[in-house]
Amino acid sequence: YSAALRAVAAALEPAGDEGISSRRFQAACHALAAQAHERLREYPEAIARAERALQLQPKLLAARLAKALAKQQSGHILEAEEELMSILQSNPQHGQARLQLAYCKMVSSNLPRAAAILEGLLASKAPLPRSQLGCAKAYLALALAQQRRERAVNLAKEAVLVHRNLQTVWHGIQSSRLGGREAVQRLRGICDLDLNVNQANELLQLLSAENQALR
Repeated sequence: YSAALRAVAAALEPAGDEGISSRRFQAACHALAAQAHERLREYPEAIARAERALQLQPKLLAARLAKALAKQQSGHILEAEEELMSILQSNPQHGQARLQLAYCKMVSSNLPRAAAILEGLLASKAPLPRSQLGCAKAYLALALAQQRRERAVNLAKEAVLVHRNLQTVWHGIQSSRLGGREAVQRLRGICDLDLNVNQANELLQLLSAENQALR
């Protein structure tokens, strides 16, 4: 992500930020920078870059999504939800927006609503990238963990099968026989799977469960 930021800076540099003729190009660069800052957990910078992109191209989905995710990660859940709901009003089947909205509901402890959104997303067979499909399965597992434990365990294991970074980290945890805080930290370090401490601990328990339905 740091390399992506350098590439964006280089792309904007030749004529200066305001000198490039294509506002669309500038907006795309700022949106990419917003995404990179968000993944680096530099949330104020992510929001600032997203807002700059939206000044140039107000309906740019990538910038709106990056802004919503940065807002959510920095604790502004209601603002994040408002942005995501606005996106979904005009793009009701947008997979990433639905996924992020479900995660917002999880963070605010509205697990039934989060589960309903995720069930609908998975049932729709929307064309999601593998990482987002894996996130959807992992988040649904967490949302169902207390009420439907067996299904939650199965979903967690399905998430490992499709989410490559989760798969790599989980195999590393298993091979090193890690547990407790260190394993939780490894799970939280996955760049494209957002987990707080409690969620990472719950996912660890689900993946470690003896009922390994997907052996």
